[in-house]
Amino acid sequence: MVTGPTTFICTCNHRYGGDVCQYACEDYFSGSEASRYAVYNNRCYWFSPTQYRSRRNYRKARADCVSRSSGRGATLALIKDADTQGFVEQYLRTVRAQGDYWIGLDDRQIEGRYVWNDGTVLGYRNWARTPRRRRGKDCAGVMASGKWDVYRCRQRKAYICQMPQVW
Repeated sequence: MVTGPTTFICTCNHRYGGDVCQYACEDYFSGSEASRYAVYNNRCYWFSPTQYRSRRNYRKARADCVSRSSGRGATLALIKDADTQGFVEQYLRTVRAQGDYWIGLDDRQIEGRYVWNDGTVLGYRNWARTPRRRRGKDCAGVMASGKWDVYRCRQRKAYICQMPQVW
């Protein structure tokens, strides 16, 4: 898209990024279907299948993100701002998502103190309803609507993996 006499904006196919769209998410996540990738803000995201056999509890979902990235530091998705939230919501709408997806947010260390998997404390929030302090419901997920809720960590859910910034 041309924005002025000497300026323009390029957009890459949803699975590619970088200055000249040279990077593909497949280069960063191994063994996953290509249609489940998306790039946002120079990060690759992978959305797991929603069929029951593909769902994982929170701990296994976190571990699966790490193994899919071949040790390159993937985590469950960190939705730290409204723009990233908008990206996730758009993807979920596009694929007509059903059910909930784990994200990288929990209060397993201190009840009521939600922390992202990278250790940062919760700032931006998009709760469907403010979580009550309730033992046993410690792990956060995003619903198909885009709103967040908390669940028992042992529940099996689809999940969203996120690579660190890769280019």
